[in-house]
Amino acid sequence: MHRVRRLRPLPETGTGSYAECEAWLQRLPAPLQGRSPEDLLADSGLFDSAPPALAHALETALLDLQARLLGEPLHRLLAPHAKRRIPVNAMIGALDEEASERAIAAQQAGFTTIKIKIGMRSPDRTLQQLRALSARLTPGTRLRLDANRAWRSVDDVHRFLHGLADLPVEYVEEPLRTPRLETLQTLQRDTPVPLALDESLGDLSPAAVFDTLPGVCLILKPMCLGGLRPTLALARQARARREDSLHQHGRERGRNLEHGATGGLPGTRERTARPGTGHQPLADCRSRPTTPHPPRLDYTVRGSRQWFCAPG
Repeated sequence: MHRVRRLRPLPETGTGSYAECEAWLQRLPAPLQGRSPEDLLADSGLFDSAPPALAHALETALLDLQARLLGEPLHRLLAPHAKRRIPVNAMIGALDEEASERAIAAQQAGFTTIKIKIGMRSPDRTLQQLRALSARLTPGTRLRLDANRAWRSVDDVHRFLHGLADLPVEYVEEPLRTPRLETLQTLQRDTPVPLALDESLGDLSPAAVFDTLPGVCLILKPMCLGGLRPTLALARQARARREDSLHQHGRERGRNLEHGATGGLPGTRERTARPGTGHQPLADCRSRPTTPHPPRLDYTVRGSRQWFCAPG
């Protein structure tokens, strides 16, 4: 029995390049062949020097193989009490002229949380667009906004966050081009909308984030953090400090994803959410379900509640 995992580094996100991954494999200190998955996974220092994307790929293949040898779903191997059904959110892409129609379609499919990419226009224009879109949402629908470090001006972002006060926004992810802890702390303290960190976790130490930004939502990507278990450990730290923690697999487009887990909670291969429910059934890894173009999955921990969400 063997497992194959695709490796797709995204150097701009800190995962390491293809060249770095190939160089690490060529100087691998000891052969992996002949060793059991359990033995390799117990070798705590084996992947420490590997680029994060490569460490993630190798660890995922080993965890998948170990779970299959044990006859257990991977999410149960990582978290024995993981839930088998969890809510998902829709990802409708960029905030453009058709975003409202896509949001309505997502609501009609049963989704109550929608993630949107923002930052293509000025904060003031973006706020106008969000007001127009929110006016067409069903009561109870929530928005997650990802700005991808779009805006330079702290004052513009401050004004933008205040402008969202009466809109159904759950958080705003990475609004600042150059985020600093003290600036993020001020924004979080002085504005009504929670912040979320993604790329900034590569620049800021988790300990500093925990101490300075209590309650911030963390976007945890195993491919950037070196695997499922490091992601799981960080999510548990966040949970222990009552942070909101969200797991995101990374940019896998139109492909089945590897298993994923955070916060001591589920991870599995993707399936399409059941129409009209906004729920994601967790698959037993032995059944190997596939879909041609599955949604990407996020995993959120909010206090004692657990969520799978769908976007990137």
